[in-house]
Amino acid sequence: MTAIKTDLKNYKQFENPLQINLADNSILYSDGKGDVTLLIYNGSEKNDILLVDVLFVPKLQNKLLSLPAMIEKGADVEFKGKSLNGFLR
Repeated sequence: MTAIKTDLKNYKQFENPLQINLADNSILYSDGKGDVTLLIYNGSEKNDILLVDVLFVPKLQNKLLSLPAMIEKGADVEFKGKSLNGFLR
């Protein structure tokens, strides 16, 4: 999720806002979705990955990334020490 609309490519506006329930029980609304390119590091390698259907949530304070959502879409995610490695299959 992002509050920065310019981060999104192929943006599609929702007909009706989508309700988002956050972990602190607050509620925000998404106005649409799009794709975001994310640069990740896998050891010494840098890779661009495309995240699809990223929600645009105008009142969101920080960008949020859901690891379960990434895994559901085919990503392998690995925690190593204090770092996170991830890549898409």
